[in-house]
Amino acid sequence: MVYTAESAALATLEMLVHLNSGLLLSSYVLIPCSFPKRLVLRLDRTRLPAQWHAHPAVPPLQLLGDAWLKNGLSEVLEVPSVIIASESNYLLNPVHPDFGSLDVGPAQPFDVDVRLVKS
Repeated sequence: MVYTAESAALATLEMLVHLNSGLLLSSYVLIPCSFPKRLVLRLDRTRLPAQWHAHPAVPPLQLLGDAWLKNGLSEVLEVPSVIIASESNYLLNPVHPDFGSLDVGPAQPFDVDVRLVKS
């Protein structure tokens, strides 16, 4: 499974929340990806467990993703961001037979303002 975000800004926040040191910033790149909406299955938010945004993640949350992956329901699953619940992350299923229909671009430099990172 490949985790993506709907924007570079959200991807930055998703990365920074897990980053312990700014020393790794130079190893990150942005890889653009686009896909038709017809390939996206939107997770029914009512299926989320009560504490879906807790840290660490609650096990039922992983089970939702595992079931989607196992059943091969779509190439892309839209899920809410834990960081900003009104925005979306997209899970990509690289073993789905139609995965090749996604448009994945070349890696681009990821220049993050170092003021965002605690040294």
